[in-house]
Amino acid sequence: MCVMLDHLFPAGGRIPEGASDVALDEKLWRFAAEQGAPLVLAFRALMRFWEHAAPVLCGRFASLSSLSESEREHVIERIAASRISLLRQTVFQLKFLGGLHFYGEPRVAAALGVVPPKVAK
Repeated sequence: MCVMLDHLFPAGGRIPEGASDVALDEKLWRFAAEQGAPLVLAFRALMRFWEHAAPVLCGRFASLSSLSESEREHVIERIAASRISLLRQTVFQLKFLGGLHFYGEPRVAAALGVVPPKVAK
């Protein structure tokens, strides 16, 4: 999942931190575990699909994580632009769930100028 998240939430620009910098992968796995076994199984199935979709989508018999950055980007963009809505949704759903956790990270929120509300304990 790290490869996909690093592509969807790259470091640099206005937000210096990226997915790897805020341990987004770990946060999403923890979130999945809190939601129960079906979500964990769905995440695992998606990871396997994305990891092994590269031969079909870019013509190279290699896993997604072993491709060059430009080849990974090509595969991810092909999935996101697929005519098959279920494939497109896999990327959009990861981006949605990742965004909830990524932009909620205090360092990322601060980089965007968002001041988190104070919550009484």
